[in-house]
Amino acid sequence: VMGDHVNLGSRLEGANKFYGTNIMISEYTYNDIKDDFYARELDLIKVKGKDEPIKVYQLITSKKDKVSEKFLNMLDVYKKGLEHYKVQEWDQAIDCFEQCLEIVPEDPPSVEYRSRCIEYKFNSPGPDWDGITVMKEK
Repeated sequence: VMGDHVNLGSRLEGANKFYGTNIMISEYTYNDIKDDFYARELDLIKVKGKDEPIKVYQLITSKKDKVSEKFLNMLDVYKKGLEHYKVQEWDQAIDCFEQCLEIVPEDPPSVEYRSRCIEYKFNSPGPDWDGITVMKEK
């Protein structure tokens, strides 16, 4: 199998390790499945071999499966944290990701974003920051 979508799938599979996730999907796949599956936005990334960034999501489970209220609450707080992150509101984002970790200890994406926010709080990415994470590895 060859082609652009196959290459993207391969890059996303490799990018999972940076977020501690198992199944990462592109915004294109997300738009097709969002009514039937739980997923959460992970990042806006540029993968090796691509010039344009792509929004990626963690595929969690089918909406037919039972998901605890606790986990769904964590996803709501995570979404708020991501919104603060995108507008460089580091303290508010840190608070949200710490709340996520109180609800679901060691949640890998929350750990990653909390760490990024602390780093950016003390080493600002600057006003021209576009929020894109460049993946340097396959």
